[in-house]
Amino acid sequence: AQGSYPVGVGQTYGKARSDFANGRCAIYITWPSGGPWSIKKDTNGQYPYVHGRMGVANIPGSPVVLNRRTGKLVKCAPETCLHAVDPVTGVYDGINKIAWYANGGM
Repeated sequence: AQGSYPVGVGQTYGKARSDFANGRCAIYITWPSGGPWSIKKDTNGQYPYVHGRMGVANIPGSPVVLNRRTGKLVKCAPETCLHAVDPVTGVYDGINKIAWYANGGM
């Protein structure tokens, strides 16, 4: 099986996107803009390979957070991990997640 291209060795954003759309790579991490092009037909009226085959997931979180005062990683607590709330239930789950990561909001 062919692996990914090392950074700087012929791989570009456009090539990675094309490889994913045409079924030549299994995982493609991108900002939310990865969805719209997966449903657009090309100039021949064909959908990309990934049409109807693509799923999305959140970026994984962490059960620890950096204590900036001490420089040490500490276990999440409600007062230190403000984004450790399950988005479905609204219940604190101890896994700190990125609050907003689209369009430079990280």
